[in-house]
Amino acid sequence: MVTEKNDNENNTADVGSGLLVYALVSGLSCFFLAGRGPLGSLLFVLIQAGFILYNGPKRGRWFLVPAVLLFLGSVLNDSPVWRPWNVAVSVLLYSAACTGLDFRSEGWDFAGDCLKGLTLPFRFLTLPFRWLAEMSGGNSSVVKRVLAALAIACPAVLVLLALLSKADMVFSVGLGSLLSVLTGAINPLTFFRFILSVFAALYLFGFLCAALEGPWINERQRAEKKTDLLIVDIVFCCVLAVYTVFCVIQFRYLFCEAELPYGLSYTDYARRGFFELLGLSGINLILILFTVRRRNSGGSYRLAKWLCAYLCAVTAVLLASSFYRMLLYCGSDGLTRLRFFVLGFLIFEALGLIATAVYIFKPVFNPGLVYLGLGLVYYVLLNLVPVDYFVAKSQVDMYLSGRRDEISYALTLSADAAPQLARVAGHGDRHIVNTYGTFAANGHYIPFLDNYFDRVAPGGDWREFNLARYRAAKIKY
Repeated sequence: MVTEKNDNENNTADVGSGLLVYALVSGLSCFFLAGRGPLGSLLFVLIQAGFILYNGPKRGRWFLVPAVLLFLGSVLNDSPVWRPWNVAVSVLLYSAACTGLDFRSEGWDFAGDCLKGLTLPFRFLTLPFRWLAEMSGGNSSVVKRVLAALAIACPAVLVLLALLSKADMVFSVGLGSLLSVLTGAINPLTFFRFILSVFAALYLFGFLCAALEGPWINERQRAEKKTDLLIVDIVFCCVLAVYTVFCVIQFRYLFCEAELPYGLSYTDYARRGFFELLGLSGINLILILFTVRRRNSGGSYRLAKWLCAYLCAVTAVLLASSFYRMLLYCGSDGLTRLRFFVLGFLIFEALGLIATAVYIFKPVFNPGLVYLGLGLVYYVLLNLVPVDYFVAKSQVDMYLSGRRDEISYALTLSADAAPQLARVAGHGDRHIVNTYGTFAANGHYIPFLDNYFDRVAPGGDWREFNLARYRAAKIKY
């Protein structure tokens, strides 16, 4: 019994020592790597992933994959659109790893569990200090007394310095010189990064402690939800009657391009209504999930399921209409970032609609988790795909073919667009090359290509390495 007790104490000490090392490495890597550049941030995430794979529990490890891919995308591509959001998404992925999501659960309870997991690390913020006190021989009272003495001594010393500076000019000048040196050596931004790194280290330490503590989600008793589906069926029939008329119009005038009545222009007709249709598609999915989850029985429920299936087909027509309208819009004005994002979103929403159609007749999985998985995959792809390259290609193709008069939007894009903008310079038309230039302070005119590449020049710090900026520099030099 004594031997078993000693083994348990040794194991606990080993785990505690490993967690303290993890907190120390997390703080140092956060200070020197995180936020210092794309490559530095990626290395910080890889260090975190390595510690969790080595010390953390097996459950939830796959959440590390999208977290690493998000920051890998910032090294491969230069678009800054998603970088601020990647930090928040990565923290949510850490929270999901700690909560141990139940993929057999129903509804959106997993989302609340994931958000609740964000508060778990605060339970362990003081744990490293307690462990350090125990490792020092349990003299926690000595540590407290030293901290109390410093808390009293610091203000007393400040008051004493102020009074002595007033009493003696030599002392005052010497103290002023010393303070100037100290303030010059300690950058306020560096001090802020230090404080932030300490907090990040403690917060990540708390995440790993929460994960090692075991599953903490309380099992919820979920009662089956029932409602009067006769009312739902009548409402569905009325709504679907309107949708049917709308779908007939879409097939006749949009997809088949029949002659429009009332003197309407086909171009104006096709370009309008995109966001309205997108919003209705989302509302339809909510109505379908609300109805199927009632789990009633009888003829009203069977009819409701078939009405949901019909609404699902109608929603597919709305998505197709939205996608086609956006394609026509892009064919007329070219791609932009937002249009590219929306086209991709429609594709993934169509995949979610397929899952919803299966769920109507086989409600054996959680559609919310399916939507979450599709959304996560789409978000990771947005970080990995060089969006600005394809947007710039669309803009430059239209410009060189004479369908556009300017490329000012393409010049606002990141270094991913550099290969396409180089095509404009290589076209040989000096008017094209110089149209979007700028003037330097001395009045010297700088052609747009030089101005653009100066803006996307790579940084000198190795932590700021970015593959797109490296390639852009090779194009210019």
